[in-house]
Amino acid sequence: MKDVIEGTNLTLVPLPSMTAENIIFTTPKENFIRLINRNNGASNITVESIDRQIKIFADWYESVGFGIEEAVFANVPV
Repeated sequence: MKDVIEGTNLTLVPLPSMTAENIIFTTPKENFIRLINRNNGASNITVESIDRQIKIFADWYESVGFGIEEAVFANVPV
């Protein structure tokens, strides 16, 4: 699911968290930062089994950030 931008060596990479958003942004790969909280939620997993259905629970969050804000170009339609 990667598309090369014509005339460049750059590719467009979709982010699952941006599905159904009308926003497109670009930044150098080195400027893109993946943020994950440091709590024990991801290692504190609870498994629940009821009526042949299994549910797995864990608490954590993930987000993205940028090292240099000025190095981000975004198109946000109004």
